[in-house]
Amino acid sequence: MILNLLTTIAAASVINPNIGINVIDFNQQYIFDVCQITAVEHGIENPEEDQYTIKDLDGNVFVIQTGEKAGFMVYDPIADAFIEKSSTLKCPYVFEAAYDNYYLGPMKYYSRVKDTFYSLGFQGDDLNLLQATEMQEIFRDQLADFREMTSKENYQAYIAKQNANGKPIKGKIKIGNKTYIDNYEYIRDTNHPHNHDGSCGFVAASIVLNYWDKTVHSGTVLPQYLDPNGELNSTIFSSPSTNLKDKIV
Repeated sequence: MILNLLTTIAAASVINPNIGINVIDFNQQYIFDVCQITAVEHGIENPEEDQYTIKDLDGNVFVIQTGEKAGFMVYDPIADAFIEKSSTLKCPYVFEAAYDNYYLGPMKYYSRVKDTFYSLGFQGDDLNLLQATEMQEIFRDQLADFREMTSKENYQAYIAKQNANGKPIKGKIKIGNKTYIDNYEYIRDTNHPHNHDGSCGFVAASIVLNYWDKTVHSGTVLPQYLDPNGELNSTIFSSPSTNLKDKIV
Protein backbone atom coordinates (compact mmCIF):
# COMPACT_ATOMS: atom_id res chain seq x y z
CA MET A 1 0.00 0.00 0.00
CA ILE A 2 2.79 2.41 0.93
CA LEU A 3 4.64 1.78 -2.33
CA ASN A 4 1.47 2.37 -4.32
CA LEU A 5 0.80 5.59 -2.44
CA LEU A 6 4.35 6.82 -3.01
CA THR A 7 3.98 6.16 -6.72
CA THR A 8 0.69 8.02 -6.79
CA ILE A 9 1.96 11.14 -5.02
CA ALA A 10 5.47 11.29 -6.48
CA ALA A 11 4.49 13.97 -8.97
CA ALA A 12 2.13 15.83 -6.64
CA SER A 13 2.66 19.33 -5.33
CA VAL A 14 4.81 19.66 -2.22
CA ILE A 15 4.58 21.96 0.78
CA ASN A 16 3.01 25.36 0.25
CA PRO A 17 4.79 27.61 2.77
CA ASN A 18 2.60 29.94 4.75
CA ILE A 19 3.53 33.60 4.58
CA GLY A 20 6.89 34.44 6.14
CA ILE A 21 8.14 30.90 6.74
CA ASN A 22 11.23 29.38 5.16
CA VAL A 23 11.27 25.62 4.61
CA ILE A 24 14.25 25.32 2.27
CA ASP A 25 16.34 23.61 4.96
CA PHE A 26 14.05 20.56 4.90
CA ASN A 27 13.49 17.83 2.31
CA GLN A 28 10.06 18.90 1.15
CA GLN A 29 9.29 15.82 -0.93
CA TYR A 30 10.17 13.54 1.98
CA ILE A 31 7.93 15.52 4.34
CA PHE A 32 5.11 15.45 1.80
CA ASP A 33 5.39 11.67 1.47
CA VAL A 34 5.58 11.05 5.22
CA CYS A 35 2.54 13.24 5.94
CA GLN A 36 0.46 11.69 3.17
CA ILE A 37 1.31 8.10 4.11
CA THR A 38 0.80 8.66 7.83
CA ALA A 39 -2.53 10.37 7.20
CA VAL A 40 -3.80 7.34 5.28
CA GLU A 41 -2.50 4.92 7.91
CA HIS A 42 -4.12 7.01 10.64
CA GLY A 43 -7.54 6.84 9.00
CA ILE A 44 -7.71 10.37 7.54
CA GLU A 45 -9.88 10.17 4.45
CA ASN A 46 -8.63 11.85 1.27
CA PRO A 47 -5.55 13.64 2.66
CA GLU A 48 -5.17 17.07 1.12
CA GLU A 49 -2.20 17.45 -1.22
CA ASP A 50 -1.66 21.01 -0.04
CA GLN A 51 0.36 21.02 3.15
CA TYR A 52 1.08 24.20 5.08
CA THR A 53 3.80 25.32 7.43
CA ILE A 54 3.28 27.12 10.69
CA LYS A 55 5.56 28.63 13.31
CA ASP A 56 5.98 29.30 16.99
CA LEU A 57 7.51 32.35 18.64
CA ASP A 58 10.97 30.77 18.63
CA GLY A 59 10.89 30.37 14.87
CA ASN A 60 10.36 26.61 14.87
CA VAL A 61 8.58 25.40 11.75
CA PHE A 62 5.88 22.72 11.73
CA VAL A 63 3.95 21.15 8.85
CA ILE A 64 0.17 20.84 8.89
CA GLN A 65 -1.52 17.92 7.12
CA THR A 66 -5.30 17.84 6.84
CA GLY A 67 -7.98 15.68 5.30
CA GLU A 68 -10.64 16.71 2.81
CA LYS A 69 -13.40 16.84 5.44
CA ALA A 70 -11.62 16.12 8.72
CA GLY A 71 -8.25 15.14 10.07
CA PHE A 72 -5.45 17.26 11.47
CA MET A 73 -1.77 16.43 12.04
CA VAL A 74 1.19 18.55 13.16
CA TYR A 75 4.59 17.31 11.97
CA ASP A 76 7.93 18.42 13.39
CA PRO A 77 10.65 18.13 10.70
CA ILE A 78 13.47 18.19 13.27
CA ALA A 79 12.17 15.17 15.19
CA ASP A 80 10.73 13.60 12.03
CA ALA A 81 7.63 12.86 14.10
CA PHE A 82 4.07 14.09 14.65
CA ILE A 83 3.25 16.20 17.69
CA GLU A 84 -0.49 15.82 17.08
CA LYS A 85 -2.52 13.32 15.07
CA SER A 86 -6.29 13.16 14.85
CA SER A 87 -8.48 11.55 12.21
CA THR A 88 -11.61 13.50 13.26
CA LEU A 89 -10.45 16.97 14.34
CA LYS A 90 -10.92 19.70 11.74
CA CYS A 91 -8.05 22.07 11.09
CA PRO A 92 -8.51 25.19 13.23
CA TYR A 93 -6.37 27.38 10.96
CA VAL A 94 -7.21 29.39 7.87
CA PHE A 95 -4.19 29.47 5.57
CA GLU A 96 -4.49 32.75 3.74
CA ALA A 97 -2.11 35.68 3.50
CA ALA A 98 -4.22 37.76 5.86
CA TYR A 99 -3.73 35.29 8.72
CA ASP A 100 -0.55 35.20 10.80
CA ASN A 101 -0.91 31.77 12.38
CA TYR A 102 0.99 30.44 15.38
CA TYR A 103 1.32 27.05 17.04
CA LEU A 104 2.18 27.20 20.74
CA GLY A 105 1.82 23.52 21.58
CA PRO A 106 -0.83 20.78 21.48
CA MET A 107 -4.34 22.26 21.30
CA LYS A 108 -2.91 25.79 21.40
CA TYR A 109 -3.72 27.34 18.04
CA TYR A 110 -3.59 31.11 17.49
CA SER A 111 -3.88 33.79 14.84
CA ARG A 112 -1.89 36.92 15.57
CA VAL A 113 -2.99 40.49 14.89
CA LYS A 114 -0.31 42.93 16.08
CA ASP A 115 0.29 41.94 19.73
CA THR A 116 -2.94 40.03 20.23
CA PHE A 117 -3.10 36.26 19.75
CA TYR A 118 -6.64 35.12 19.02
CA SER A 119 -7.41 31.57 20.16
CA LEU A 120 -8.56 29.22 17.41
CA GLY A 121 -8.93 26.21 19.68
CA PHE A 122 -11.92 24.77 21.46
CA GLN A 123 -10.51 25.88 24.77
CA GLY A 124 -8.32 28.80 25.74
CA ASP A 125 -8.49 32.56 25.86
CA ASP A 126 -6.99 35.22 23.63
CA LEU A 127 -3.49 36.27 24.69
CA ASN A 128 -1.45 39.42 24.71
CA LEU A 129 2.20 39.29 23.66
CA LEU A 130 3.50 38.76 27.20
CA GLN A 131 1.09 35.87 27.79
CA ALA A 132 1.97 34.31 24.44
CA THR A 133 5.67 34.61 25.28
CA GLU A 134 5.10 32.85 28.60
CA MET A 135 3.19 30.08 26.81
CA GLN A 136 6.06 29.77 24.34
CA GLU A 137 8.48 29.24 27.24
CA ILE A 138 6.39 26.28 28.38
CA PHE A 139 6.16 24.88 24.86
CA ARG A 140 9.91 25.33 24.40
CA ASP A 141 10.60 22.79 27.15
CA GLN A 142 7.83 20.48 25.95
CA LEU A 143 9.24 20.56 22.43
CA ALA A 144 12.76 19.80 23.70
CA ASP A 145 11.40 16.78 25.57
CA PHE A 146 9.45 15.63 22.52
CA ARG A 147 12.43 15.89 20.18
CA GLU A 148 14.78 14.18 22.60
CA MET A 149 12.30 11.40 23.28
CA THR A 150 11.24 10.70 19.69
CA SER A 151 14.45 11.25 17.77
CA LYS A 152 17.48 11.73 19.98
CA GLU A 153 20.01 11.38 17.13
CA ASN A 154 18.25 13.91 14.89
CA TYR A 155 17.83 16.36 17.75
CA GLN A 156 21.43 16.16 18.86
CA ALA A 157 22.55 16.79 15.27
CA TYR A 158 20.23 19.79 15.12
CA ILE A 159 21.61 21.16 18.42
CA ALA A 160 25.19 20.82 17.13
CA LYS A 161 24.26 22.61 13.90
CA GLN A 162 22.58 25.46 15.77
CA ASN A 163 25.55 25.82 18.09
CA ALA A 164 27.94 25.90 15.13
CA ASN A 165 25.83 28.65 13.55
CA GLY A 166 25.86 30.69 16.74
CA LYS A 167 22.18 30.00 17.45
CA PRO A 168 22.14 27.87 20.62
CA ILE A 169 18.88 26.21 21.62
CA LYS A 170 16.86 28.03 24.26
CA GLY A 171 15.49 26.22 27.30
CA LYS A 172 16.33 22.78 28.57
CA ILE A 173 17.71 19.97 26.44
CA LYS A 174 16.73 16.95 28.44
CA ILE A 175 14.71 13.81 27.86
CA GLY A 176 11.23 14.00 29.30
CA ASN A 177 8.62 11.48 30.33
CA LYS A 178 5.51 12.50 28.42
CA THR A 179 2.92 10.56 26.43
CA TYR A 180 1.29 12.01 23.33
CA ILE A 181 -2.20 10.68 22.64
CA ASP A 182 -3.72 10.25 19.20
CA ASN A 183 -7.36 11.30 18.74
CA TYR A 184 -7.17 13.11 22.07
CA GLU A 185 -10.50 14.86 21.42
CA TYR A 186 -12.29 11.70 22.64
CA ILE A 187 -10.84 12.49 26.07
CA ARG A 188 -10.91 16.27 25.92
CA ASP A 189 -14.46 16.69 24.59
CA THR A 190 -16.23 13.63 25.99
CA ASN A 191 -19.27 13.79 28.20
CA HIS A 192 -18.60 11.77 31.32
CA PRO A 193 -20.47 10.50 34.39
CA HIS A 194 -21.02 12.97 37.18
CA ASN A 195 -18.20 13.13 39.73
CA HIS A 196 -19.55 12.95 43.28
CA ASP A 197 -18.62 11.41 46.63
CA GLY A 198 -14.94 11.05 45.75
CA SER A 199 -15.56 9.07 42.57
CA CYS A 200 -13.07 10.96 40.38
CA GLY A 201 -10.86 7.89 39.87
CA PHE A 202 -13.80 5.86 38.61
CA VAL A 203 -14.87 8.74 36.35
CA ALA A 204 -11.36 8.74 34.88
CA ALA A 205 -11.50 4.97 34.36
CA SER A 206 -14.78 5.27 32.48
CA ILE A 207 -13.28 7.98 30.24
CA VAL A 208 -10.31 5.74 29.42
CA LEU A 209 -12.62 2.81 28.60
CA ASN A 210 -14.70 5.10 26.40
CA TYR A 211 -11.52 6.22 24.59
CA TRP A 212 -10.57 2.60 23.94
CA ASP A 213 -14.10 1.92 22.70
CA LYS A 214 -13.88 4.82 20.22
CA THR A 215 -10.31 4.27 19.01
CA VAL A 216 -9.08 0.72 19.67
CA HIS A 217 -11.87 -1.83 20.03
CA SER A 218 -15.48 -0.96 19.36
CA GLY A 219 -17.67 -2.78 21.87
CA THR A 220 -15.41 -2.25 24.88
CA VAL A 221 -18.26 -0.22 26.39
CA LEU A 222 -21.67 -1.91 26.19
CA PRO A 223 -24.52 0.05 24.55
CA GLN A 224 -26.44 0.25 27.83
CA TYR A 225 -23.81 2.70 29.17
CA LEU A 226 -24.08 5.04 26.18
CA ASP A 227 -26.66 7.64 25.27
CA PRO A 228 -28.20 7.93 21.74
CA ASN A 229 -25.23 10.07 20.67
CA GLY A 230 -22.73 7.43 21.73
CA GLU A 231 -21.60 9.41 24.80
CA LEU A 232 -21.32 7.99 28.30
CA ASN A 233 -24.49 8.14 30.38
CA SER A 234 -24.52 10.22 33.54
CA THR A 235 -27.04 9.66 36.32
CA ILE A 236 -27.71 11.57 39.53
CA PHE A 237 -28.21 8.40 41.57
CA SER A 238 -26.15 5.22 41.50
CA SER A 239 -27.12 3.10 38.51
CA PRO A 240 -24.69 0.27 37.76
CA SER A 241 -26.92 -0.95 34.93
CA THR A 242 -26.67 2.28 32.92
CA ASN A 243 -23.77 4.30 34.38
CA LEU A 244 -20.32 2.88 33.55
CA LYS A 245 -18.67 4.70 36.46
CA ASP A 246 -21.13 3.14 38.92
CA LYS A 247 -20.56 -0.28 37.36
CA ILE A 248 -16.79 0.06 37.91
CA VAL A 249 -17.37 1.11 41.52
